[in-house]
Amino acid sequence: MQSLIVDTGVEEFTLNGRGPLRFNPGDPNVYHRFFEAKETLEEMGTSLRSALDDLAAAGEAERTEKSLALLAEYDRQIKEMLGRVFGTENDFDALLEGVNLAGLGANGRPVVQNLLDALAPVLEQGAARTLQTSAAAAVAKADAARAARPRPDARGRPGMTGWELPRSVTVAGRPYDCHTDYRDILGLLPWLEPAPGPEAPNREEGWYVALALFYPDFGGMAPALWPAAAEAMADFLAGGTAEQAKPGPRLIDWQRDADWIVAGVNRAAGCEVRALPYLHWWSFLGWFAAIGEGPLATAVAIRDKLRRGKKLEGWELDYYRAHRARIDLRAPLSAEERAAREELLARLNAPVRTGAERRTDGKRPVV
Repeated sequence: MQSLIVDTGVEEFTLNGRGPLRFNPGDPNVYHRFFEAKETLEEMGTSLRSALDDLAAAGEAERTEKSLALLAEYDRQIKEMLGRVFGTENDFDALLEGVNLAGLGANGRPVVQNLLDALAPVLEQGAARTLQTSAAAAVAKADAARAARPRPDARGRPGMTGWELPRSVTVAGRPYDCHTDYRDILGLLPWLEPAPGPEAPNREEGWYVALALFYPDFGGMAPALWPAAAEAMADFLAGGTAEQAKPGPRLIDWQRDADWIVAGVNRAAGCEVRALPYLHWWSFLGWFAAIGEGPLATAVAIRDKLRRGKKLEGWELDYYRAHRARIDLRAPLSAEERAAREELLARLNAPVRTGAERRTDGKRPVV
């Protein structure tokens, strides 16, 4: 039998000289399970304190017996949960030499809190390395694509007035250069709006990589500036406006709708925009906003109705039946949306109507 050796990034640690505790500190799954567990532990601690308080009126012997049982069960549940977080091969009872996690350490704090405080920095450093690796790979790919395009001769002036095409944004009072070609922006949008699926980046990774793709000097930016940098990037992506995004599922997928978007933008621009050596994102947005009737507008209108649980008109239902694979973005549905979708599916199973029945206003969808 042949043996395969796979680098899983697992490292070994000791706890107070005992071990090993084995896990991959850069595994996003471990990171998120850990911090979700911290929230659960707070709830468990509150429940334990409440249960112990309820025993105040009991006799001493009964109170002692039931209190010890509660503490033992609390300890068992936490160690079991830690096993799920870091891997069941890790026996936390053995690693801690049977110490009850509800007990107090020499510093007067619960043992479980001391344990979490020791593990958190390791996971945070591992997560940072993972983010940096993801960002470096994405930046290298974007740099290669950018290098293959001719660079424009003229440079715009910084500003966010709408009458200018800025090449920088202001973060904490200081201008930072940013990538402004529409292809650069379309390259980072999937990190901010990933398609649902097991390979989708988590929110933290997505924003980190997007910032690294947007700011050429992101590597030298202090982490304390990242929130302001993210806000400045979001304003730039919105075309310099302060408009808030509408709540609810997105209506456009920049990747899946690419051919519809390009056709509409080319029509508005009067040229093939993909052949241009440089096109500022705001110029692209202007032409994008000028897209008139066409398959994209029809799809967006249908998606919006489905999002709001509205019934489709007859011709829209026919269009949806014919282009359902393109129109559905497969985002998770709310209960209201699921109900509307079930009703729609029932209608889709109905016989197809004749052309005369499809619209009452004489118009036909643009395809």
